[in-house]
This record gives sequence, structure tokens and C-alpha cells, in this order.
Amino acid sequence: MNVNRVLVHLIYNAILAAQRFPEIQSAEI
Repeated sequence: MNVNRVLVHLIYNAILAAQRFPEIQSAEI
């Protein structure tokens, strides 16, 4: 399994989560 692909997937998933839950994003900052 390609590590780079896993990292991209995790980052992409985090971006989607931030867009879906802006409240969580502002709380973590």
C-alpha cells in the first residue's frame, strides 16, 4: 500500500470533515 496515497486520503477526509462541521473546525483552532 502506498503511504502517500494514505496521507492524501486522510488529508482529503479531514478537509471534508471541516467543510461539513465548521463548528468542530473553529473549536479546534
